[in-house]
Amino acid sequence: MNRTKKDKKRDEVRSLTIIEIIASSITAISILLIVWNSLLIFFLATIWWLIIPCFILTISSFLDTLFIRKQARKILLPIHLLIIFTILFEIKINRCDADRMASHYDKHETGFTELIDYTRAAVNDSCRIKVEFESAGLSMFHTYTPPDNTWDMNWNEEAKAAAPALMEKVGLEKEELNTIQRKLKKIGCIAIQIYPGYTEIGYKRVGMGLYYYKIYTHPLTEEQITKYDGYNTVYYRDNVMFAYGGGAIGSDVFIGKKEFLEKRRKKEATTPKR
Repeated sequence: MNRTKKDKKRDEVRSLTIIEIIASSITAISILLIVWNSLLIFFLATIWWLIIPCFILTISSFLDTLFIRKQARKILLPIHLLIIFTILFEIKINRCDADRMASHYDKHETGFTELIDYTRAAVNDSCRIKVEFESAGLSMFHTYTPPDNTWDMNWNEEAKAAAPALMEKVGLEKEELNTIQRKLKKIGCIAIQIYPGYTEIGYKRVGMGLYYYKIYTHPLTEEQITKYDGYNTVYYRDNVMFAYGGGAIGSDVFIGKKEFLEKRRKKEATTPKR
């Protein structure tokens, strides 16, 4: 049976629609992967030849569904809207600021102290470590040991493979590393790094950046607060500062610092002194 031009046109539209759905799905998955695990940006960069065309086709397809009134094109609109709302929702729940860090610390202050005390007691006095955990497990394991006094840095699968040797170097047992992971999870954090005089606890990654706490062993003096205060830090109280690191390609500026401090100043001014 000979196919009519209308049938051929319908098949072309159907094929194009399927391609657009695939391209939109690849684009959405790529964005979500970066939101969930910023280190995956390096993997996605290796398949740029696939990601970039899919992104361009997705934008073009979305604009078509908005401005072309053909029913066949309108089928794609709910799919595009679902993808957009999903991405916006994930970005919203993964965003971070000083207010969130303050309320989170206040809620888990005891857990922070327990984690720091446990980790410092588990690692040899002359050594330092930084460990980070994500959904797939250990994602970062850095060690600093004498006599080299340099950081041995390991990420992802390399970190997992090197973990036994690294633990031996710093005097850490496997069960102790597991306990550190459990204690981090209990307080809703992902990383810990110990230094002489203070500890950094990674709270949340947003893109490639990391929001973290700097918790000193003693309350800070006015001189120390002035010394440590910078564009990427926010003094909270006693021995606690909030900090932000933008990663390999991002800015280190702690966005919202000025607004947070101004809001706190106004609150303190209106709170009756005891």
